[in-house]
Amino acid sequence: MRSLPLAIAAGFAFGALLGAASAGAATAHRTITIRFYSKVVVSREFSSSGKPLASGTRPARGDYTIAADDDYAGTFKSHSKRQIGSDFLRCVFENTTAEANCAGVITIGNSLIYLVFDQNFTKFTATSTFAIRGGTGIYAGATGTVVSGATSNFVVRLTTG
Repeated sequence: MRSLPLAIAAGFAFGALLGAASAGAATAHRTITIRFYSKVVVSREFSSSGKPLASGTRPARGDYTIAADDDYAGTFKSHSKRQIGSDFLRCVFENTTAEANCAGVITIGNSLIYLVFDQNFTKFTATSTFAIRGGTGIYAGATGTVVSGATSNFVVRLTTG
């Protein structure tokens, strides 16, 4: 099950993509495409009672996983040295087949972007697309997508306004 935390971390590292948008995102109905790289800070699985799951344990209904990342503008091969944002994801498993309900936030300055989605981790692919469900501050009313890749590279296509 070691690949599950990595898949989750990769699935949420997309948060890095939004940091560079903060400078110009305040204009009404502006679409922005940003590329980011994410570094995993933590990725863990827990039982429904909050106890850490042993490595390789298949999740049961109610078990959950968390992932947090530091986000940098750029790509895996070429990214900024300075962290520009962070993200957090929590997925609660619906059953033993690794289907989960996930919620995540990406924070950049005094603003955030949030996502809510279903994920089947047994069908996790090298590229996954998640819908942006909204935000606060300069990202209030944001829509768009986050596309995550296998090498912690992520692309955000965000429309504000």
